[in-house]
Amino acid sequence: MNSTASTSPDRPAPFHLADFFPYRLSILSNRVSNLIAQDYAEKFDLRVPDWRVIMVLYEPDQLTASEIAEATLMDRVRVTRTLQQLLTKEIVSRRASKTDGRSAYITLTAKGREIYDAVIPLALDYERQVLSVLSETEKVALTGMMEKLDGRLKELERPD
Repeated sequence: MNSTASTSPDRPAPFHLADFFPYRLSILSNRVSNLIAQDYAEKFDLRVPDWRVIMVLYEPDQLTASEIAEATLMDRVRVTRTLQQLLTKEIVSRRASKTDGRSAYITLTAKGREIYDAVIPLALDYERQVLSVLSETEKVALTGMMEKLDGRLKELERPD
């Protein structure tokens, strides 16, 4: 094969997965989640989907399964399975909606709030450790870039 074959205008440029932004972002996210998940599993018997649900339930106090799926970007089946496990462990409770018989509100129990209170310091410590390689200027810039990319992704997700 000659060297012009790989640079021919009829052929696409070589693709390197390791340089592909969505792949790199996914790997980085998974590394952070897996690092934290190991600690949460050992200390609280929680998996990544469990603590995501606990985290999003804390502030609004109650959400429906659909709202949890939207807030976590988890698929509805995963949310349903996770909620069932958290209900069994008495970390969340379910209350039927008075206005919509098909819907139920999910809230953290006292046990769920205790877990949240114990997990937050660990989460913040992991965040501090991961971001410790960045200067304050880089942290501000990273936050700005993530917000900008999130805004763009929301634009792209909207159908015209």
